[in-house]
Amino acid sequence: NISQVLITTPDSLYESPNENLTVAIHSPGIWPSPFGSLYAKVDIIDNNDGKPTGTFQYHKVYEEGGVPGSHSGHSVSVHHSSGLMASGSPDGVRVTPSVVIGAPPDLLKYGVVVVYIKSGGRYIQKQQIYSPAPAIDNNFGDTVVLTSGFLDNTVLLVVGEPNAMCAHVWEYNTITAVFTYEQLITASDVLITNFRFGANGQIGVSGNLLVVGAPGEEAIYVYIRQYSGGTWSWSTATKMRSSDYDYDMIFTVKHQHRQEFGASVAVSGRTIAIGSPYADYANTGSNLVEVDVDTEGVDILSYGRGKVYTF
Repeated sequence: NISQVLITTPDSLYESPNENLTVAIHSPGIWPSPFGSLYAKVDIIDNNDGKPTGTFQYHKVYEEGGVPGSHSGHSVSVHHSSGLMASGSPDGVRVTPSVVIGAPPDLLKYGVVVVYIKSGGRYIQKQQIYSPAPAIDNNFGDTVVLTSGFLDNTVLLVVGEPNAMCAHVWEYNTITAVFTYEQLITASDVLITNFRFGANGQIGVSGNLLVVGAPGEEAIYVYIRQYSGGTWSWSTATKMRSSDYDYDMIFTVKHQHRQEFGASVAVSGRTIAIGSPYADYANTGSNLVEVDVDTEGVDILSYGRGKVYTF
């Protein structure tokens, strides 16, 4: 006789129809026929008696009222201690009244961030957040990051809106249990969308330290959250570049070497890590600025080995 113990994980997900598996014993020269004794189908009976307070291995989370093409989950962030989760959908729609009397409402691709809170072991939709100045295709929600404040024990939500060349910060109000708007995050020299300021994966925050990447400008922007006069606010931007930053002046036009410094950003405590996927390339010039010579070298997008810079 051969025995095999099948261990299942109890949960409160009700499976219908029941899950099943097939057990077949193979032997040289013998085929386990479905009509023979070497073949058996096993049904895993789910009578909904799983642990109601157990840990879930799998849980689908939806956006209430989501529409096709909204791409919910484009960016996500979880804050464990508060039980909050945020999901960004830069293609999400916002329903607005039509300007034409009697016409159906407009579904505008303004972008949306959906906030969930964990309750009874499941995430429940709590709030929908839109840009303070919504506009079509501004990619609001391209990046979402949840973090704890350093001193006041709050929960902060940072949302990127790269085609508006800005990011936004919300603070969680424990009394009303919703996020309230705190501050607009910008930089004085971020003037074109090609900088990709705060696009997907390019915002990092830890406590009161916020870093926003702008790989189109080969730079990152650093902000500090400070307490003054009874309120918290974010400092003006401090611009930083990599130690390998280089450019040429070609017919009076500045040509930056496309290292994509700031393409990815991570922050933990006082440490900042910045990805530059096309750094370490075939630079044919010196560490000085060359004039009327393109020293970026062989196609940087193919040759660049990439680097990570830490601060």
